[in-house]
Amino acid sequence: MIFRIPIILIFFIEVFIYEAQFYTQFVLPTLTVAMICFLSSFRFQLEAMTIPSILILCVGVLGYLGSESKNSTLGTSVSLILPSEFRIGTLSIFCISSSALILGNSIAGKSFITLGNDDVRKQIASNTLLAYLAFVPAILMVVGFKTSEFFHRDSHLLGTQIPLLARLGSATSIIAVPVIALWAMSQGKIGKILGILEILFYGIIFLAASSRSLVVIPISLYLVTFRQVSKISKILLGMLLPIASYFCLAIPLYLRSQMDHGLSTYLSDLFRFSPKSVNPHIVLQNTSVAFDLNGLTAYSLQKFPLNDLFVELSPLLGKQAGWYDIAPYHRFNFSTPAAAIGEGLNYGFYILLAIFAVVGFAFGLMISKTQLLPERSRIFGGAFVLASASYFSVLSLQYNLRSAVRVIYYAAACVIAIQILSRFRESSKKNHLLEIEGDHSFDE
Repeated sequence: MIFRIPIILIFFIEVFIYEAQFYTQFVLPTLTVAMICFLSSFRFQLEAMTIPSILILCVGVLGYLGSESKNSTLGTSVSLILPSEFRIGTLSIFCISSSALILGNSIAGKSFITLGNDDVRKQIASNTLLAYLAFVPAILMVVGFKTSEFFHRDSHLLGTQIPLLARLGSATSIIAVPVIALWAMSQGKIGKILGILEILFYGIIFLAASSRSLVVIPISLYLVTFRQVSKISKILLGMLLPIASYFCLAIPLYLRSQMDHGLSTYLSDLFRFSPKSVNPHIVLQNTSVAFDLNGLTAYSLQKFPLNDLFVELSPLLGKQAGWYDIAPYHRFNFSTPAAAIGEGLNYGFYILLAIFAVVGFAFGLMISKTQLLPERSRIFGGAFVLASASYFSVLSLQYNLRSAVRVIYYAAACVIAIQILSRFRESSKKNHLLEIEGDHSFDE
């Protein structure tokens, strides 16, 4: 399609000016924004990689703006400082990886969900089952983690973070909560109450885990009440939203500094919390820690051998792929892994481009496949792929490339399963209709 030409042109300009510091600092983020906006507004549509690209770009720009005054990454599990000479280079890889996602997505065919008459929000709101499915991440977290650790543990970090179900539930819950809010927006009184209770339940889980994901709770509650209040109330609530979001970041950081951890102790600790309990500068720094981690991964860690890349991209389990043999070299310390975007550059600039372009293409292709399905399957499939793509971007900011890339394999497997189930359902409907027609013919 003709809209791919400007995307490709802008991308090659970005690659050409990659090492020119002035252009990297000012022009590169602008070009990346142009790519995202052009792809999203060409037709009123939601692209598979729009949200992930925006997230990566925003973290990069905000991290760059705040890194000059940063003297540590306080409030995290690691106290590492990104040297000032790596600031511009780190900004550039955030822009380049975001643009590569857009590039790959743009050549994947019909890789979008059209808005307007086929409004995603309306689709979600009309499907009660989707609201219940959004509860699945919470179940995965409960099953994956030891339930007792939510009530009491020795460290703010959950000790059983390795299980796959727990990791999937923890990350997809960030997507599930807004989905619940979008569903509840257009429901009646009972539906809204159900939605609010689900959101609050997730809030308890985030609180028990001292997770910064708590910030999605006030945003989601705002969405639920948005359509029911007056214009003035919307403005007032909108003004309070940043304040509530700030405290939902500050509270987990405060709880992490306590001696005892878990929901049972955190509830009593909350009564001692005040605005002075956490330094505002620490809260702001903590939101952009991914910038430091990716820059340090790219420029300060040892050069990773190319064989490690094949291990990270392998769909095999960790033991079979040999991941556990190399994993210690892809970490800063016990609790802090090397970050995926930085790992990509550590392997090589063109490898970084190839990885994120292929990821963008893969998610775009999955979206294009789901849009060929019947309406209900198309809704579930599209929502799942968009959530998976957002999950990938979250993981790529603070976790290993292996963790991020494996999301593609899980998403592809689920899309294939949805296609098979959809075809089976359609075949069953056709057979049922043929049986009815046969019965009518017999009666006549």
